[in-house]
Amino acid sequence: RMGHGNGVVPPPTPQFPMLDGLPVGIQCLRIVNLLLELPNAAAVFGKPVDTVKYDLPTYFDVVKKPMDLGTVSKKLTQGKYQYIEDFESDMHL
Repeated sequence: RMGHGNGVVPPPTPQFPMLDGLPVGIQCLRIVNLLLELPNAAAVFGKPVDTVKYDLPTYFDVVKKPMDLGTVSKKLTQGKYQYIEDFESDMHL
């Protein structure tokens, strides 16, 4: 990651900060769950790709870090994200 023009990478923001009186993690969960309510988004990004069902033997050769909205929602609910940057990384589906 690039820094703020000085070449120094700032440390990750610990935990989720507050925004408008709510933890950002709660707000992120709301957004992810709203996306899961959209039929097209849920159909494509709602759960992990079933590589057997769709006969995709090289899927993991191409997709190095598989992620889906269902898993992101579960990780938010379980408090698995230590830093907001971890959530951001997972959201780059």
